[in-house]
Amino acid sequence: MSIEIERCRLSYRCEQRWESLEVLPADPRVRFCGKCQSAVHLVERRSEFDELTRQGKCVAVVHADRIAGVGKPEMLRKIIFLDFDGVLHPDGVALFSLLPLFESYLAKMPEAEVVVSSTWREDHTLEELRQFFSPAFRCRISGVTPSLDRGYDLGGRQMEIQSYLTTESLDGNDCNWVALDDNALFFENSCPNLVLTDSSKGFTEQEGEKLVAWYNRTSIAGK
Repeated sequence: MSIEIERCRLSYRCEQRWESLEVLPADPRVRFCGKCQSAVHLVERRSEFDELTRQGKCVAVVHADRIAGVGKPEMLRKIIFLDFDGVLHPDGVALFSLLPLFESYLAKMPEAEVVVSSTWREDHTLEELRQFFSPAFRCRISGVTPSLDRGYDLGGRQMEIQSYLTTESLDGNDCNWVALDDNALFFENSCPNLVLTDSSKGFTEQEGEKLVAWYNRTSIAGK
C-alpha cells in the first residue's frame, strides 16, 4: 500500500519545479535538473524517501496528489563553511587552482553541503559563486553566511556561522559543521570546528584528510 509522505521534510528546498525539469525517456519518475546537473527522483512512498535519504539524492515529494517540493531529503546536515582566499588558492595566487583537489575530497563526502563564508560572498550572488565550481558540485553549494558588522573582529567569522545556523534553526542535534579557513583569528581560541590552512599554500591533502575524518565521525554519530 502506498504511504503518503506527510512528515518528510526537505533540508534544502530548490526553487526549481518538477514540471520545468528535463524529461528522461528511460524513466518517467526521474528528471534532470540542468541548473545543478543532477537527477531528481519522484517519490510517493516512505520507503523510497528513506532510501534516497540514505543516498543523499535530490527528490520531488508527492503529497496530497500534488508535487509539494523539490530538494534534498532532511537528514543530519553536514556543513562545510568554506573560505576561498588562502584555501582554494594560495593567497592572491592562481585563483581557484586548488578547487579540483577540494572537489576530489568533496566527492568522498556525498552528504556534505557547502556554505560560502568567504568575503567573495559580499561581491557575488549565490548563483555566481556556484559557477566557480564544477557542474556536478554546484547543487552542493547551499548558501552563504550573513555579513555582520563584527565579521572582521576577533571571532567574527564564527559569529557569522552561528548566525547562519540560528537562521536555519540548526543546533547540535540536527547539524554538524566544520569551517575550512586560513585565518584562526576569525574563530574562538582552539575552535574544534576549524580546519586551518596555510594561506601561502592553500588547501592540501592534509586538510582533505581532516575533512574526510570529520565527515566519517559525523556520519557514524548521525546513524
